[in-house]
Amino acid sequence: MKHLVSNKIVTKPTTVTRTSKTLIDHIVVNFPQNITYTDVRPCSIVGDHDAPFACINVHLPRFKPRFKFLQNEKELDENAFKEDFSLLPLDVVYGLESPDDTVDALNSLMKDCLDRHDPLEGLRLHALLLLDSKLKKYVSSTEKESEKDYPPSLYSA
Repeated sequence: MKHLVSNKIVTKPTTVTRTSKTLIDHIVVNFPQNITYTDVRPCSIVGDHDAPFACINVHLPRFKPRFKFLQNEKELDENAFKEDFSLLPLDVVYGLESPDDTVDALNSLMKDCLDRHDPLEGLRLHALLLLDSKLKKYVSSTEKESEKDYPPSLYSA
């Protein structure tokens, strides 16, 4: 049993006669820390030996909420976004030495500008699965837009 990393948790004898006490019934577990109590119940009416039992404390991991982040581009004011984007200090990237730092700075400037005009909306995963009304509108609008982008012969295939 030791090479299977399992443990016997019943320690009291399950068959008691006038001349002997023997442990013949076992409960074997691989996580003994989850067992809170074990004992043997007398069952002389049902059979010739007693019944072992164990109380198991099982902690199931709670569902951690997950979010899907979406941007509603329909509410974006393009003129205000273009004006704000034109005022971004893009020349600061010329002072950076590393190309990675340059790309990171540009991404940060553009992301901050976009977040000011069209922030991400976090929807819980269960809301996505149930397709609440806000998501249904978003999904249907994106499907309609994707139909416009493709020729009918390619979209219907």
